Formats: sequence, C-alpha cells, structure tokens
Amino acid sequence: AKESENTDSLVAALKWLEEDLHTSGSEKAEKVKGRDAKEGLIGVYALNTPTGGVQAAIIELSCETDFVSRNDAFGQLARDIAQAVATDSKATENPNFQQRPVDEVLEVKLGSGTINSGITEVISRTRENILLRRAAFCCYEGSNAAYRIGTYIHNSLPAFPSQGRIGGLAIFRMRPRQYDQSQIGILEGLESTIARQVVGFSPTAIDSPD
Repeated sequence: AKESENTDSLVAALKWLEEDLHTSGSEKAEKVKGRDAKEGLIGVYALNTPTGGVQAAIIELSCETDFVSRNDAFGQLARDIAQAVATDSKATENPNFQQRPVDEVLEVKLGSGTINSGITEVISRTRENILLRRAAFCCYEGSNAAYRIGTYIHNSLPAFPSQGRIGGLAIFRMRPRQYDQSQIGILEGLESTIARQVVGFSPTAIDSPD
C-alpha cells in the first residue's frame, strides 16, 4: 500500500510540475509579447519518397537576438516545426508549395503538445519573444510523373544544417523511371546547386517562352 501511495504521489508531483511549467511558460510568453523579433532562422524539411512523391515544408521562426537564434533549443524548435508541418500536411494533387495559415499551424501536434506550446516552452527558457512568421508545404504523391525536392541553407547552424539565415527549396519534375538509385548522388548535387541559385538570385523560371 505504501508503494502504491508513493507511486501516486510521484505521478501527482510530475503532473504538478508539468502544469506549473506550462503556466509559468505562458506567463513569460505574455510578458515578452509585443517585443520586436527581428532575428531568427529559416527551417526546412524535405523528404523524397521512393514512389516519386515529395513531403516538404519551409518555415520562418523569429526571435529577438542573434544569440538566441544560434541557441540549440531554438534551432531544434525550428527543425521540429518544419518537420511537423511537412508530416501533418495531407497529400494533394498540386505539386507546388502552398501557404498554411499561421494560426492553423500553431495547433499542429508537436511532441506531446502543439507547435504553440513548443514555442511557449522555448520562450520560458530563452526569455525572448518567439514568433512563427510563416509556413509553406508541399506534399505530393507521384503518379504520372516523379517529383524530387532540392534544398539549400545559407549560414546554417553547425548542429542543425537544415536551419539557417536564408533557405530555399526547389521542386523537380521528372519522368517516371528516368533515373535509378545509382544516380541519386548526382541528382542530389544538381538539386542542391539549383536550390542555391534560387536562394541567390530569386529566379521565376529557368526559361520562359516570352
């Protein structure tokens, strides 16, 4: 009976700590609300599926200082949000990027909570205002054509190479079975190079009939 009581007490204590963390985090988030958040990271997540589909997202996460933007907790948060947005999005027939409303994204599941609660937790640790500025996704299952995603991140974090100051994703449409596994390395190099050009020069097209 005593062991059962101790177990119940431990569960209750853990529940109290969790609730206290959430409350204190919310209070800290409210205190810093409204502060300028002009620093931050671009986070990307990209997955090329074996069936020729793609699952990708790009997000912009802002904070107040460069110091926090280089913090591992902030970098982890940016990476987790990008992955959550990509994996939460439903497959569509449209192989283009689509914007998702920030209010909707904040309610996406992240760990045992939501993206919003994840942001609140990092605010409580860094004591800075953190804002999710925007998010876009591409989730497409290939049928008549195969698609691939190329990524490029400039000035990335050492521990989080898919998060950095500037980032871009490029979508490639290919004929089915146009390549085999032995060519993946070549493809990835080409995809990264073109994504880098997109980041550097903001082109609207490689070629135009006009």
